[in-house]
Amino acid sequence: MFFSFPHFCLDFGILSIVFGLLGYWRARSKASLIAGGISGGLLILSYFLNPPYGLYLGLGVCVLLMGRFLPAFLKNKKIYPAGIMAILALIGTVMGVLHLFQK
Repeated sequence: MFFSFPHFCLDFGILSIVFGLLGYWRARSKASLIAGGISGGLLILSYFLNPPYGLYLGLGVCVLLMGRFLPAFLKNKKIYPAGIMAILALIGTVMGVLHLFQK
């Protein structure tokens, strides 16, 4: 596979941490900093865990992030940060489910 789910989780985790830092820097939002750090840390951890635990953790975090950001994006229509996070979480969820049902 060209771009695997564990690598996606690693990249998505780093991006979640960066977005959390940006949210704190731009709006002084401690919630963004904490949520971005926790979700990003869990996604990065899922990269390093042995199968199938990493897959389950990464998929679970992607589903939770999609549940948080997709309704916000559909309501506000703002690309940053809700749209980007919703799209990445949706991609991660689809990749995780496909990876789950692979041989």
